[in-house]
Amino acid sequence: MKREIKIHSAFDQILTYLNITPKDEVCFSSLEREIIEHFDYLTFIDLLLGLSEVNSQLRIVVILSTDTYEKMHLKAFKKWELYKQDMSEVSYLCRLLKCKHDFLENLNKLSIPLLERLDNPDKGDNNHFIRVLDQYIFEELMLINSNLDENCINTSNCFALLFLENKKQAINSFLNYVSKEIIYEGGKSNHQSFILSKDRFFHFLQLDFVPNISYSNYKQSLNLFKEENMIISKKQIDIVIGQEEFFQKKLPLHELKLEELFSFNNDFPKEKVDYMNDILKAFFEVLCENKFTYGETNVFKLFFSSCTEIYPSYSKDELYYAYNLLNELVSKDKVVFYQILSVFIVLHNSDAIKLVPTKLPKILSAYFKGSTLSQSTMRQYISGKAKYSKEFLSILNEVNDWVVASEKGKRVNFQRVI
Repeated sequence: MKREIKIHSAFDQILTYLNITPKDEVCFSSLEREIIEHFDYLTFIDLLLGLSEVNSQLRIVVILSTDTYEKMHLKAFKKWELYKQDMSEVSYLCRLLKCKHDFLENLNKLSIPLLERLDNPDKGDNNHFIRVLDQYIFEELMLINSNLDENCINTSNCFALLFLENKKQAINSFLNYVSKEIIYEGGKSNHQSFILSKDRFFHFLQLDFVPNISYSNYKQSLNLFKEENMIISKKQIDIVIGQEEFFQKKLPLHELKLEELFSFNNDFPKEKVDYMNDILKAFFEVLCENKFTYGETNVFKLFFSSCTEIYPSYSKDELYYAYNLLNELVSKDKVVFYQILSVFIVLHNSDAIKLVPTKLPKILSAYFKGSTLSQSTMRQYISGKAKYSKEFLSILNEVNDWVVASEKGKRVNFQRVI
């Protein structure tokens, strides 16, 4: 009977050698050389787990020099750098998280005396290894949060939205992206591309859910990867993309492109942002009275999210609360629309918002379906190139007086409040 050739890996050969060779016959000097040659720190832990006796595990850990551990650490770090060259930011972060999960899980399987030895900074220095791994994770989280330009989000990197620091925003922005780009506007090919990206994302992550990873908890142990620390599961994503009714309701301002919305980076001078927020929040609070607050948010935040974010950080239910309420007020009396336009003109005149003549008419026209002013008329009113109607001028003066009073800390209502 002919025998087939079987080529064994260095891992299998060394593991077999250690499991069948009597302890007194093991040549530890040559063993250390082979470990340096063929193992990084992660595969070394796998080797220890493959040994049949705990004493054999401990014996190897004890005989290896600090230099050997450092070399194994360095090989693992170099492997991560190679991953980074070939992967997107989000895929690379998933690979690092999987590495941390597997490493901690394997350490947990080792014996307590061995774990203590590995944790000893004088030899083995597992502390150093996990610190470096955590640093890689932290840097990638920072990179994703700083580089996640809404203008560059596509089906390949949209899962990076799930690693935004604000987890409520992360879920809402992700689902709103899926709703707007993948299903409603993307068509069948875009939907298939998203499915492939989703499968690739979870393949690298090797979990059935996305863990709640943030700057404050990324150093945690295995609890980081437990389901109770989940922000969304693969199953939940599959359910959402299969719900036709979720996608039938378009986002407010869904028809506008990113460059047609207000940009916090370009349209709001940094020194005026707080002033603008305070005025608009107070304005909408007066306008909406006891309906201003909705859950943990308010009408101003919801309205402004639609005006500034292509993939809003609030849910559709929240966004439509503000949308329906404001449109109801405008439909009852055109004065409300004049007041909203007026407060933006006042802020524009005080240099708190740029590009108001260019962007605001299209935003208000798309948001308020019952507005009585055309975009061209709004542009002329904002730029001061047209004579105001007597009614509009009266309301503009009222709102301007109200803003001046608000700046002085006086809380007054409009003369013509709805």
